[in-house]
Amino acid sequence: MIDLKLDEEQQLIRETVRNFAMEKIRPAAHDADESGVIPDSLVAQAWELGLVQGSVPEEYGGYGQGSSAVTGTVIAEAMAEGDLGIAMHVLSPRLVIDPVLVLGSDAQKKAVLPRYCGEKFVPGSAAVCEQRWDFSPAKMQTTARRDGGAWVLEGKKCLVPLAEEAPFIVVYARDEKDQIGAFLVPAGTPGLQIGEREKNLGLRALATYEITLADCRIPADARLGGDAAP
Repeated sequence: MIDLKLDEEQQLIRETVRNFAMEKIRPAAHDADESGVIPDSLVAQAWELGLVQGSVPEEYGGYGQGSSAVTGTVIAEAMAEGDLGIAMHVLSPRLVIDPVLVLGSDAQKKAVLPRYCGEKFVPGSAAVCEQRWDFSPAKMQTTARRDGGAWVLEGKKCLVPLAEEAPFIVVYARDEKDQIGAFLVPAGTPGLQIGEREKNLGLRALATYEITLADCRIPADARLGGDAAP
């Protein structure tokens, strides 16, 4: 039998986050959705809870509490009780931290993880969705082609959170072996074009964008999980 009960620590985390969501996020939710702006002071208060830094090992500046899918889900659900858009904004660093923790090399971890363990909030971003009615993560049209010592990314993505602010975007694309890979693309990379902010009904507090990848070249070691070129 699978035990679906939360342990004492997870229950404490749930109650702490839920209280914060009800006391701090819920009162700010209406104005944030109307204006499309989340107060920096609210983001700073959420950051002080250590919900993101907790999963990062101490050697990279985190709290070393370990990464747990269950705990992460508990945090996300409790935070979203206040407002989904604000919750997604506050937890956006996990879009970079989690794949780097799971797939990243030692060099990638050293280069990326400390950025998300400082005193101030640093946004994260990931490019997964594509503007097609039949979109499937297993059949992406965004491609990654090996060219010498680089990967060349081509395609379009939508619903990319905080793309204008994030120092890294984890872009998911289909390679020449028809495998889906995760590629770490730094802000300002030539060929990475960020469009206007999208207008999402019911999720206006969260800034999302359509991005275009046109001859976007990144080093071979920017692929998470290793260089899987032929």
